[in-house]
Amino acid sequence: MEYEQMAKELFYACFNTQRLETDRKINKILQGEAFALNFLFSHNNIAYPRELSNAMNVSTARIARLLNKLESDKKIIRTPDPKDCRQILVTITQEGINSVIEHNKKGIKFFSGLLEKLGEEDAKEYVRINKRLAEIVV
Repeated sequence: MEYEQMAKELFYACFNTQRLETDRKINKILQGEAFALNFLFSHNNIAYPRELSNAMNVSTARIARLLNKLESDKKIIRTPDPKDCRQILVTITQEGINSVIEHNKKGIKFFSGLLEKLGEEDAKEYVRINKRLAEIVV
C-alpha cells in the first residue's frame, strides 16, 4: 500500500477542510472554555491549573486568562488546596456543569447531522477510524 501517497491526499484534504465552516464549528466545540469545562466535568469536577494546561497543550498564562473568564462567568471557582496552600484547585460549579451538558447536547446534535450526511456505512467507518486514531495518539 502506498502510505506516502495516501498521506499526501489526507494532508491536502485536511488542509482544504480547515477553510470550511464545518471545521471551524468542530474546532469551537472541542476547544477553549468548552474543553476546560469538559475536562473538569470528566475529572470529578476538580483539577489543578497545570493539569488543564497540560491537557489543552497551552501555557499556564493562557490557562490563567481562561480561568479568569470562567470564574467571572461563575462556571468555576478557585480555592487553595487544603493539602498544599501554595496550590490552587479549580472546581466546576453547577452553572459550569449545566453549560457542559448543554454544550455537549449541541455538539452531539451537530455531529449527528454530519454523520447522517455521510450515510450509515461511511458514518460507522468514520467513527471507527476516529476511535482507532484516538487510541494510537494517546
